[in-house]
Amino acid sequence: MTLLILACNGATIDLRQQPKPDHDSAEEPPTDDSGELPGSDSGPSEPARLRLVLLGDAGEQQVVLDGVVVQESEQDEVAGAVDAVCAREGCDAVVYLGDNFYPDGVETADDERWDTQFSDMYSVDAPFWVVLGNHDYGEVLMPKGPPQEALDAARAQVQLGYTGDTRWTLPAPAWSVSHAADVELFFFDSSPEVYAVDANAEPGEHTGNRLLAEELAASSAGFKIAVAHHPYVSNGRHGNAGSYDEHEGACTPESWVDPTEPRAGACYEAFVLEHVCGEVDLFVSGHDHSLQVLDGPAGCFGTAIISGSGSKIHDPDEHPLTDNNPARFQEAVTGFVWLELCQGAIESLVVYDADGAELYRESGSCG
Repeated sequence: MTLLILACNGATIDLRQQPKPDHDSAEEPPTDDSGELPGSDSGPSEPARLRLVLLGDAGEQQVVLDGVVVQESEQDEVAGAVDAVCAREGCDAVVYLGDNFYPDGVETADDERWDTQFSDMYSVDAPFWVVLGNHDYGEVLMPKGPPQEALDAARAQVQLGYTGDTRWTLPAPAWSVSHAADVELFFFDSSPEVYAVDANAEPGEHTGNRLLAEELAASSAGFKIAVAHHPYVSNGRHGNAGSYDEHEGACTPESWVDPTEPRAGACYEAFVLEHVCGEVDLFVSGHDHSLQVLDGPAGCFGTAIISGSGSKIHDPDEHPLTDNNPARFQEAVTGFVWLELCQGAIESLVVYDADGAELYRESGSCG
């Protein structure tokens, strides 16, 4: 697998594998009368493929006290289904879509939840490509207070560059991966676009996201994917950016310090409109605790995937899925999405539930 990872803090991580010799001797391999190396194949080579699990909002483990379930979660079941699908179909990476540790992130690299909710939870032998969610910033500390008091940027820093498990890949809040399947993924840190992260924050100040947007505009990849925790369009509880949770408001400096206006996601909506629409083929996110495959807005991107039910769902009776956006599939169940890309195109898109049962499939071909 050929990868180039760029962390938008000025650091570039090159993970491209160098070819390894098949023998230790310096002696030249024998040839036959045809002049070809033994075992050579003059036919076309197999095209590179990238197989991804899309898994979000997974960081909540079930808690049982004295035989009584006090915190419902199906993270264990979903993790087992991911392991089984990856063993059967293959997985090159797990795209981990934020809210990695409920309810308020982790305070230190020694927090036991690194083991119980990540390392010991997943057996799949593949890197986890990670974005931060609002709960990773500790939003629960002041969830209804002024936005500048809702998030703790220092808490999110703990997840950056974590080295306790080599699968964990989060080199910067905003970063990218380029793959030989003619695919490039751009990981945006959406929380600072939705909320102010400190008392002096202003909309549009997130330098990492702006640098990543410039990289996106310059990319020549055949298939480009935007990855973020917050969706741009969703038929789930939180809804579309610009009207999250039925809040309304414009993206203005005055609204940014109001307790409710920024939670409408108007500044995030403006960011996506300016920097992402027209530049990507697929927008992948979590945040809404359901599984959705939606048509993207005209002129923006072709498909939106919401995979935010890695541990729990929003109660479908209290928060039924809507028809605000054209849906090819949507269901309020725990699970994940498996995606296979080849030569700049989606070859397979499969939605699985927590039992590993196939709920929906789209099939294409190499570009």
